[in-house]
Amino acid sequence: MRGFHWLVGLLFTTICGTATGLEPGDRVDNFKLLDHNGNAQELYYFGDARAVALMAHSADCAGFAERQAHFERLASAYGERGVVFLLVNAEARANQPVAAEVPVLLDEAGIVSESLGVAAAGDTLLVDASNWRLAHRGAGLDEALEAFLKGEELETAAGGEPASACPLDLAGVSPGVTYVDDVAPILAANCVTCHREGGIGPWAMTDYNMVRGFAPMIREVIRTKRMPPWHADPTHGDFANDRSLTAAEKRTIVHWAEAGAPRGEGADPLAADHRTWPQWRLGEPDLVLEIPA
Repeated sequence: MRGFHWLVGLLFTTICGTATGLEPGDRVDNFKLLDHNGNAQELYYFGDARAVALMAHSADCAGFAERQAHFERLASAYGERGVVFLLVNAEARANQPVAAEVPVLLDEAGIVSESLGVAAAGDTLLVDASNWRLAHRGAGLDEALEAFLKGEELETAAGGEPASACPLDLAGVSPGVTYVDDVAPILAANCVTCHREGGIGPWAMTDYNMVRGFAPMIREVIRTKRMPPWHADPTHGDFANDRSLTAAEKRTIVHWAEAGAPRGEGADPLAADHRTWPQWRLGEPDLVLEIPA
């Protein structure tokens, strides 16, 4: 079993790498983000569209307003032709006022923007929704849209976006992130309560070999907000038993998985975790109903 999980992790690292620096023809991984209206927007949900156009968004860049207006005009012109238009904002500050005619996705951890390889406000990508491959990136979205919808081959050798006055301030990959020092403490504090022997989670985070084997899945469920299962609106107060991850914790785990899930030196924190878990984590219920099989 250990060999199996090691092989899964190795294959993930070899085939997927870090998912940054996407070029035309590369597969764009799925993600889910809340937009500025509080609605969840998931990339692969738009499988019935012809294409999805993405643009890096900034609420502070003075020179971005013109690019956003042009992007929104394209949305009006091509929306009825099966193209979905989404802005992706990696600033994502709490209660940030945003004005837009298309959804602005709030990438609070910056991991989606990093994987898309955007560097500045206005950077643009066109994704083929039939196979989730990158069809075009850079300048000339107007021409790319027209050629794509006509089934023509797109120019891929042209230069990128014109220089932007507003580079994105993404956190970037933290060097030296390991399971022992960085990831295991996050899992122990937030995930092991369910992912343990006898817990409600479908698999137990018992040690490094087990977690490493599931590293590709962990990356995916964080990017698509399936895990941790916590969907309370963060703008409305503090909640008891909050199992959500901070933006920094999400970046740490995703970067670790994309780096090949390195173990690090020292004892395995999860293997040494011998906590005794109560039968009822939230207290004994007032009534327990036994239902026949």
